[in-house]
Amino acid sequence: MKRFFFIPFIAPFFLNGEPSAFDLQSGATKKELKQLQVNSKNFSNILTKIHSQVEANTQAQEGLRSVYEGQANKIKDLNNAILSQEESLRALKASQEVQANALKQQSQTLEDLRNEIHANQQAIQQLDKQNKEMSELLTKLSQDLVSQIALIQKALKEQEEKAEKPLKSSAPANKNPPLKAESPKNQERKTQEKAKIEFDKDLSKQKEIFQEALSFFKNKSYAEARERLLWLEANSYRLYYVRYVLGEVAYGEKKYREAIKYYKESALLNKKASYMPVLLWHTAWSFKKIKDDQNYYKFLNTLQHLYPSSEQAKMAKKILENKEKYHHAKP
Repeated sequence: MKRFFFIPFIAPFFLNGEPSAFDLQSGATKKELKQLQVNSKNFSNILTKIHSQVEANTQAQEGLRSVYEGQANKIKDLNNAILSQEESLRALKASQEVQANALKQQSQTLEDLRNEIHANQQAIQQLDKQNKEMSELLTKLSQDLVSQIALIQKALKEQEEKAEKPLKSSAPANKNPPLKAESPKNQERKTQEKAKIEFDKDLSKQKEIFQEALSFFKNKSYAEARERLLWLEANSYRLYYVRYVLGEVAYGEKKYREAIKYYKESALLNKKASYMPVLLWHTAWSFKKIKDDQNYYKFLNTLQHLYPSSEQAKMAKKILENKEKYHHAKP
């Protein structure tokens, strides 16, 4: 801003009270000189006012500059704040997208869980239905077995009575007949068989004895297996499984009525055992062997209905689809 530096130099000429010789020679009067002094003084005042206004304007401009710079800084800070807010909004938007994807995944997971729960509920209902049918079947089987066992006992009693009559009617010629000497070879064989059947009946070794019984059964050493299984049964060791294996032993020995009895007892103790398809399959064939075709087909139907995915059920299905063709099929 330009300042007026000429004011100090011209002021003395107008402020001087006495006229110079030059002024006098010019012919100016005192009145004119006085007027000139007044004018000079007025002019000086005007200059002073102008100088003050210039100073005031300068200060105002400095103030405006400060205000402008302050406003510029505020605008800059505001811009920075806006940029920061935009960054925050972008981060928030990204976070919301992540959360939306997570919620979508969780929703899908919940839907999958609902479907799985629904499938499990249906499976449980089906299982309950199968258990109910199995219970009804076992109840019917139990009733049938009671009748069968009663008939067997009656037949055995009649056979015993028939066998006793000839013995009573024919008196022996010699009450003490001489005993025939056994050959050393037969004696050795009986000793070996007895050694196989006998075992250490230690209650703390029930698990090992059960494994021995299973091993004997797999090797078709039925007598040795039965001896151990009967001892385990008497000591209530895993009754459902022991009686199932006793049924298998009887089945292997072709004692089909005895096999049916053990199968029934095992099934009553545990309806969900893994061997149930085999048990039902062998029960059906046991009835077939004693010429009870009604129960034979009944158990094949039950097997197919309760365990449709088992190998035994697939074989039962083939038999039922064509009874004539598979009438002589082997178990």
